[in-house]
Amino acid sequence: MTHLRLVGDVHGHYTTYYEIVSKMPCSFQLGDMGMDYADLNDAGLDPSRHVFISGNHDDYTLKERPDLSADDTSILSPSSKLTVILPDEHFYIAESERYGIHLKECLPTFEEPTVCEYVNMPESNLGNFGIWNIPDTDWKIFYSRGAWSIDGEYRRRVQADSQGVWWYPREQLAVDECKAAIELYEKEKPDFVVSHAAPTLVLQNLNLVFSGGRIVPTNTGRMLEIMWEIHHPKLWVFAHYHQFWEGVIDKTHFICLNQLPREGASLDLDKNLQILGVNLWERGDDPYHPHLAE
Repeated sequence: MTHLRLVGDVHGHYTTYYEIVSKMPCSFQLGDMGMDYADLNDAGLDPSRHVFISGNHDDYTLKERPDLSADDTSILSPSSKLTVILPDEHFYIAESERYGIHLKECLPTFEEPTVCEYVNMPESNLGNFGIWNIPDTDWKIFYSRGAWSIDGEYRRRVQADSQGVWWYPREQLAVDECKAAIELYEKEKPDFVVSHAAPTLVLQNLNLVFSGGRIVPTNTGRMLEIMWEIHHPKLWVFAHYHQFWEGVIDKTHFICLNQLPREGASLDLDKNLQILGVNLWERGDDPYHPHLAE
């Protein structure tokens, strides 16, 4: 019997998401839930049993927290929904200067390190990184949010010409947050890991359509690779790449879940974390077609 259902990118298909998880004892959504959580908040799901992490297409609206110092240790604690914005901070990918994004282009200029909070994250969002204890079991999941948007340049251009928000600068963890996540990972040495993106080493196995087959080095991919190099978990599930893939690398079983409503959008596990099957979903009637993993 399914105890935990893992779900890939939702991208705002909240009705389909609700139908997929509402009858499950608990669920974990792997990021890119959507840019507006109003429908999610109205779904009536228990936020202690149906949780999610943020990807790169989620709402990272920031609000200053003048009551907190940038030296406050709680900012880097597990499950934190806080971040520090540095003066003249750059958000970039080292591969090319054309991906460089200066702070002044997307955020107010701060004259000193400033603590901000992700104010629109619902209770079911687990924050930057941490440990989630799976309800009614002795098992736990190590998780880490975030990824780089390969379509970020396009999204920023559209955003400049519209009233909506299409892209957020803190879609990846800050450097200090990456370090804190790695420290927690090394301490916990988890058997089960969930992230939105994948360690860089895994990307050679995926069909990287949006980058033309290129492996683009990112802070998130490198952080996750460092974690894997420190300790090889038994199971690592991720999403983000809009495809289904599974494979074993040095005894770690990696599974990539496709976006809703595509093939391989969710994964079922029992109370002992044994894989029951990968589920195929269609929008509309949402028929359930289990495909047992080998």
